[in-house]
Amino acid sequence: MPAVPDTSEIVERARAVIERLDVEVLIYTSGEIEAMAERPFLTRALREGKVIYERRQAA
Repeated sequence: MPAVPDTSEIVERARAVIERLDVEVLIYTSGEIEAMAERPFLTRALREGKVIYERRQAA
C-alpha cells in the first residue's frame, strides 16, 4: 500500500492555489450530495461545475 501523504501539506498547497483563482470550491461527500440533491445551488453546480479531483474507487 502506498504511503498516505500528509494531508495538512495537501490542504496548504490547495489553499495557496485557490486563493489565486477566481473560483468557489465546494467539497462534499457522496452522502452529503445525495442529501442535498434537490437544492438549486447544488443542481446548478453539478450541471455547470467541473470536478477537479475525484478519488478512484477501489478495484
